[in-house]
Amino acid sequence: MNGQKIWTSFGGYGQWNFVLVRTDAEAKPQKGISFLLLDMKSPGVTVRPIATLDGCNHLAEVFYDNVRVPVENLIGEENKGWGYTKFLLFNERAFLGAEAPALKRYLRKIRHYAMKERAGDTPLIEDATFAARLAQYELEVLAIDMAVQKILHQGLDERSGGMAVGSMLKVRGSELHQKLTEMLLEVIGDYGAVFYGDPNEDHALRGQTFVGPDYAPGLAAEVFYRRACTIYGGTAEIQRNIIAKALFGL
Repeated sequence: MNGQKIWTSFGGYGQWNFVLVRTDAEAKPQKGISFLLLDMKSPGVTVRPIATLDGCNHLAEVFYDNVRVPVENLIGEENKGWGYTKFLLFNERAFLGAEAPALKRYLRKIRHYAMKERAGDTPLIEDATFAARLAQYELEVLAIDMAVQKILHQGLDERSGGMAVGSMLKVRGSELHQKLTEMLLEVIGDYGAVFYGDPNEDHALRGQTFVGPDYAPGLAAEVFYRRACTIYGGTAEIQRNIIAKALFGL
């Protein structure tokens, strides 16, 4: 196997990697692709970590130079890897949109911090404009949570239109992640501009002295990370194309 792949999530940490490889050069683009499970310690595999804005290495570029993969590492049937990949993409996108618990945690943090921060002489939570925005986001989180509950109850798959539903959840969920993390930074004001790195990464915090409220560290890193929500798992533009084709035949 020869080739390279950039933006591999946690490529510098994983011991195994799913790889799509072309095994029939004469077949149509969606055909002739096989799904392999690769040991990242195999000879010929080179991993180059990519530093991101939050100071961590969530991503990596991986190079494959004459890598040999045992035939027993073939997942499913040869040349049918794209079908398996579409199934995984549907689940990944639905999961990204279904992170309602994470969205609810953001809402709780916003309310809690907004009671401590002030807008003039009153707590920020009592500001009418701020409260209206927060209420709108709460409704949007409730709506996506209800959509997920409905899917879990009824069940969906690609044949019943699940691919489009997964894309809809991906678009709405990823955009909400960005809105809520950005609102968190707004709540803490000027201290939101201070970058502390990711508190879960020791190297990112080494030698840093915290300034401001104790809930400020890590928020800027979270915002930077969530900017990628509308990219990984398929960009928001691609998801909207999938929705338009599946539902409206465009």
